[in-house]
Amino acid sequence: MIHPQYGTEHAFNALRLANTLSARDDHEVRIFLQGDAALCAKGGQEVPKGFYNLERMLKIGRSRGLQVGVCSTCMDARGLTDEELAEGPRPRRRGR
Repeated sequence: MIHPQYGTEHAFNALRLANTLSARDDHEVRIFLQGDAALCAKGGQEVPKGFYNLERMLKIGRSRGLQVGVCSTCMDARGLTDEELAEGPRPRRRGR
């Protein structure tokens, strides 16, 4: 089942768990955003006051050592360019 990055809390809960684990010394956490989740890595996200912001959550995770990859094929399918990515997430190209 595919869920959008906003509209359900699936992405929020996944990033909340990843951030919690990345804050622990005994865990190295890596996430790979694919499908609609690739849009979680888009920079410049503006959400209504009081709502969670996935770009901000990724930034918090990165400050704790969270490693974030994004499927480049999924990015292409959604019209997301490398330049539009938030700071931290990196596209993973096939064969690299």
